[in-house]
Amino acid sequence: MKIKFNLYLLLLRLFLTFIFFIAISLFFSKQKLLIVFFISIIFFFSKINYQKIIAANLIILVFFLKLVLYPFQQKIDVINPSKITIYEKHFLYGLRNLNFTLNIHNGDLSSLDQNFKKKYYKKKSKRINIITDELGFRNETELDDADYVLIGDSFIRSTNITQKKILNYVLKDEFNINSYNAGMASTDISHYFETIKFFKKKNEARR
Repeated sequence: MKIKFNLYLLLLRLFLTFIFFIAISLFFSKQKLLIVFFISIIFFFSKINYQKIIAANLIILVFFLKLVLYPFQQKIDVINPSKITIYEKHFLYGLRNLNFTLNIHNGDLSSLDQNFKKKYYKKKSKRINIITDELGFRNETELDDADYVLIGDSFIRSTNITQKKILNYVLKDEFNINSYNAGMASTDISHYFETIKFFKKKNEARR
């Protein structure tokens, strides 16, 4: 009877830890899942009563954030999950195969200054088009057809500028230069190196 009781506790701990791991991982990127794993190990060895309370609260929290708030997200383009072009779970590239339009009040630079924000928000919003390819970058040109790959942050990706006016399109339309836009917003030089390695490996794989 005692063996069955211990087995029950073990299975319950495993189940609660699994629920904990899944719930917490929703808020972390793939690159940080190892952190979630170690936290889950600590959770596994905590008291069973604490596990039940934490797991129950996490389920309620996830339900609230993912389901209750969803209708509100649909009404606001900036937080609409179907109109987000990048988030932490896509470290190297953005969301793939997007094609949608949204209304915005400002450009990329106006977000840096409150005075610019006030100026732009008084005006009528502008409608922009966002298109991404199979790699999640803002292109309609195939990578194999490009002579240059543009790597950088939001200045290259230009999230708040309509598709036809971003740099790679301007280079093509005005100078007949075929370029591939590999820009990604909110990145730094370490990300640039990772992107270079990513395209280098793709180029080597084609040979």
